[in-house]
Amino acid sequence: MIGIAVVVGAASGAIGGALGALLARASGFGPTGKRTLAVIPALLCTAVGHQLLTPRVEEWWADANARTPYQKYMRASEKAMRADLGHFKGLNKEAAHEAGRRLANQGLTRLSDLALIRRAELTAQGLEGVDEATCARIAHGVVEEKTGEAFLDAMGEEGAVEFATLVAAATHAEIVQSPFARPPSTEQDGIRIMSAVASHATQAEIADIAGAFKQGATDHVVCSGVRALYRHLRSVSPEDQPRLSLILAGR
Repeated sequence: MIGIAVVVGAASGAIGGALGALLARASGFGPTGKRTLAVIPALLCTAVGHQLLTPRVEEWWADANARTPYQKYMRASEKAMRADLGHFKGLNKEAAHEAGRRLANQGLTRLSDLALIRRAELTAQGLEGVDEATCARIAHGVVEEKTGEAFLDAMGEEGAVEFATLVAAATHAEIVQSPFARPPSTEQDGIRIMSAVASHATQAEIADIAGAFKQGATDHVVCSGVRALYRHLRSVSPEDQPRLSLILAGR
């Protein structure tokens, strides 16, 4: 941010200049010595301002300009991902986005049970707050910027920031190859989990869930079925809740 660097440098220089003028008047030096003494603090303050103040002001400015939940998500992601940015070096925007999406999805299996369940709860909140067309696109894995913005805005500011930290945690876990948090789910696990959901769901919800996975299903059916599954996350046993969270995330 060149503008901020200039402002900080100018302000620091002005402070240093004022300090230099005071020192010059208080000294017993001649005219040349006084001019030299007046300049030195200004130069030092300008250098210190650029080194110490500019990064902090830039951070504050970026935080202040993140006003919507989507913007706060992007800002929180930027902060959380700083340690891993080298992993995306040399990639263009589209390639970096795709790599980040893949790593975040693969890293879900390395997250703790609590983190997985919380991610699912925030996802449910986002899906409930968008229209059916947007909900269906997200369910199909189609998340362009406009869709993602609506999804995150539905979470609210705190939810969007928390979601960002969970996405960053999954990405980091995959990059550093953290241990898997649990054994892979089996077919029997899936049957048991879906049976538990069905035992608590209404007939209408069961029909929506079954219809959501049929080819050619309408946005209404897809969205209703996916929302029903998320609503019944807590219907399964505590041990199966993280597994259902992974199933809902396509893992």
